Amino acid sequence: YAQYLADQQRYPTAALQAGQQGTVTVTFVVEKTGSISNVTVAQPVAPQLDAEAIRLIKGGPRWTPAEHRGGVPGRDRLPVPD
Repeated sequence: YAQYLADQQRYPTAALQAGQQGTVTVTFVVEKTGSISNVTVAQPVAPQLDAEAIRLIKGGPRWTPAEHRGGVPGRDRLPVPD
């Protein structure tokens, strides 16, 4: 997943010009199918960077869901560095 983030991340021009930087922490749910839902920013940095982190997580490859209580969807947390 780290390679996906490195390859797909597009630093927002407005954030770059404003000198905004930081790591956006995003939380989400990995469904039984490996799809992602309920993506939210847990630790915001700047609106443009937050939106880019959400875009990356929503557009990413499927995850392997955890085996927890028979495959119940589980919440996960991922820092998206600038």
